[in-house]
Amino acid sequence: MSKELIKDSLKTVKYFTEPSEALDWVEEIYNSNVEYLKTCFEGFANEDSLISPVQAFYPYVQISTKKGPSGDTRKSYGYVTRPGKYRATLTRPDIFRHYYLEQFQLLLEHHKGIKLEVGVSKKAIPLHFALGEEYHLEGSLSNKQMEKLPRLFDLPDLADLDDEIANCTFEPAADGIMPLALFTAPRVDVSLMRLKHYTATSSEHFQNFVLFTNYQFYIDEFIDLSKKLMNGDADTEYS
Repeated sequence: MSKELIKDSLKTVKYFTEPSEALDWVEEIYNSNVEYLKTCFEGFANEDSLISPVQAFYPYVQISTKKGPSGDTRKSYGYVTRPGKYRATLTRPDIFRHYYLEQFQLLLEHHKGIKLEVGVSKKAIPLHFALGEEYHLEGSLSNKQMEKLPRLFDLPDLADLDDEIANCTFEPAADGIMPLALFTAPRVDVSLMRLKHYTATSSEHFQNFVLFTNYQFYIDEFIDLSKKLMNGDADTEYS
């Protein structure tokens, strides 16, 4: 996708009442922006001809509601508790598609009459995240190119990868838009990178839930429990 088309897409906001259609637009935005960054980087790496900075951006989903949720809200997700505007930046629809679909559907069910607003956010995609988990960026560049890199591409920034939403320290901007998710797209991307780093396994191969532990005896207990469950031991208890 050309730089001109990326700029045009920044102006494109669509509204949906069908979750799958909303997600299709999320996916198109994400894939187009990532492909643009990859194309620009390929030219830079092979020809060192890039002289102007380039940016591409994450998609976002936003809802606006004038009342609280309705229906069954016993689950701790899929709705907002009070009126307002809520937004989340999204990443990797290829591995989160099922999750996003469920969230979109629940939002529409719990907040009757709303539409899912989907567009291109102002949150830039860092180059490392666009290239993906299998790419060793530094290994393909000269020292001179490495010096130029921060001037031409957005790179991961620790100041943008905090947990202020989950830690309840988030402060809304002047527009008053509240977070629709606990983590921003770049924060999710860095978590996926960490999974690959610590396990040598790409995120696409993980199951829906990951259990972290720091003591071997926990692992031994989980293995023993799993064996009992697989053998159909009816006396197995969860604790």
